[in-house]
Amino acid sequence: MTWGVEERDPLLDAETRAALLRRGQQALGLALLGAGIALSALLWSYDPADPAWHVATDATPHNWLGRPGAAIAHTLVLILGLGAAALPVLALAWGARFVLHRGHRRAASRLVLAPLLPGVAAMFAAAHAPGPGWQQGFGLGGMFGDATLGLMLGLSPLAFGPTLNVATFVLALALGGLALFTLGVSRDEARAMARALRGGLRTAWGWALAAAAMLWRGLGVLVRRGANRAATGLQQAGSRAFPGAFRAPAAAKRMGRAGTAAQSAAARSRTGQRAHSRRDPQPFGWQRRAGPCPGAGIARAKGAGTRAAAAAKPRRQGRGTAKPRARGGGRRLCAAHPVAVDRTARWPAHGTVRDRAGRECADA
Repeated sequence: MTWGVEERDPLLDAETRAALLRRGQQALGLALLGAGIALSALLWSYDPADPAWHVATDATPHNWLGRPGAAIAHTLVLILGLGAAALPVLALAWGARFVLHRGHRRAASRLVLAPLLPGVAAMFAAAHAPGPGWQQGFGLGGMFGDATLGLMLGLSPLAFGPTLNVATFVLALALGGLALFTLGVSRDEARAMARALRGGLRTAWGWALAAAAMLWRGLGVLVRRGANRAATGLQQAGSRAFPGAFRAPAAAKRMGRAGTAAQSAAARSRTGQRAHSRRDPQPFGWQRRAGPCPGAGIARAKGAGTRAAAAAKPRRQGRGTAKPRARGGGRRLCAAHPVAVDRTARWPAHGTVRDRAGRECADA
């Protein structure tokens, strides 16, 4: 015997569940951002003299988060050294991804190797010698970094120096690749970062070249000015020591300046004449001449005989009346003036023509 099961509608629809999921991811991102900021603050303000579980002192802690922050910072630095800086980096990176919803779906597959990042960073830091400001009894990689790196160097059959160099190089490569993987960097994001880095290097190189060019140019100007001043000083000293030795060169220099000025004036005069000839192409001045034309005759332009015959040909208008009519649109040339003149609309075989200025030219 079977019992029927009645399916019920879900309490929340798909859209509401998706919105709640997004808000929950953003809340997780904000929590990670807060943790990253807190870890950054307590590690940045770390002071070895602050009170901690292994430091007995009544001094006021200098850590920004007080005694709890000093205790946490002491523990992290004791174990990981400078490798503890990887913890706030991870928290801030994934907090930003969850808040912005960019690459947060890769968190489950990428954060599996996240515990290895601080350890590799501690080993890489332990491979370097501490500076004078390091006041701890262990190296830069903390207790974990020193122990792990010492174990690796002890297993190598090579000498200590070459082994340390090779180990440092391998740890640097491992740290870079592991950081890109655990921070959730995709292939497109890696390409974008590479393009940005290449553009930044190119811009920096351009600015460096421009600064070098400006410096070189300034040095050249200073050298030229110094050489000119030195030459002037030597000339003045020589003229005071030998008064007659520098007179001839000075006179020649003045004569050369005078000759140059004369040549410049002549060149300007020739340029003005050429400009005047371009503005006034007829050098005879016929445009300024008034009165009747003293020419003895008028020569026709091209096709003069045909147009004269056409002008004298009568044309019938109305009843039995015939009037001479000028045909053709040619020009007539004045024999006295070397310019073309336009005839009137109606003119007899030997009439009056006018030039371009409107003056009458008498025909012989």
